[in-house]
Amino acid sequence: MLNAKNITKTFITGEVEQKVLKGIDFSVEGGEFVSIMGRSGAGKSTLLYILSLLDETPSGQVFIKNEEITLLSGDEAVSYRLNNFGFVFQEYALLPELNALENVALPLLMRGQKRKSAYEIAKKALEQVGLENKLENFSSQLSGGEQQRVSIARAVAHNPKIIFADEPTANLDTQRACEIMNIFIDLNKKGQTIVMVTHELEYAKATHRIIELRDGLTVNDRRILDPKMLLCKL
Repeated sequence: MLNAKNITKTFITGEVEQKVLKGIDFSVEGGEFVSIMGRSGAGKSTLLYILSLLDETPSGQVFIKNEEITLLSGDEAVSYRLNNFGFVFQEYALLPELNALENVALPLLMRGQKRKSAYEIAKKALEQVGLENKLENFSSQLSGGEQQRVSIARAVAHNPKIIFADEPTANLDTQRACEIMNIFIDLNKKGQTIVMVTHELEYAKATHRIIELRDGLTVNDRRILDPKMLLCKL
């Protein structure tokens, strides 16, 4: 599904040059749930943003199903990202002036979906994450866990090839974080490919593979033999 080759990234601030990624190579199979771990500054989020076309690739190649997406122009990359990827962020990234249903429907409308169809799909996506009774609630009327569920519904509504999640549980308490992880696990069991950045080993162990970065390099890539649903506190 995804193949990354020799991904590098350097940040330049004034006369200071910092090489954040130093030649990353790895692949993700269709239907895999992969977590990327590492200390702060290891390059986790930078790598995720490059893989998902949210940031340009200064050097290296990213392939999705044998198509080199790093060759896409700016507008082509935006269109590809919109139609093929789903995103879940630490800060939820919901529009506060829209309710839950509208937040999920908006990207569908941007993809050219008819209004009636977009809202039907959005409603089903929200039902899938257990928010069938919160369709008309605004983000200010939702808990952090509920806002993240809306974010997940928005990410999966168009059946993306890959969901990219950047620290999706970081702002949540243990109970809500566990519930969010179980939603990801359930989506993955239904065939969804997921690449997730996390600093929490407990949640990484619920995925198929853990890729560990250190100082811009891959230092470990291990498979979890028996990932399971998490036991959430009642």
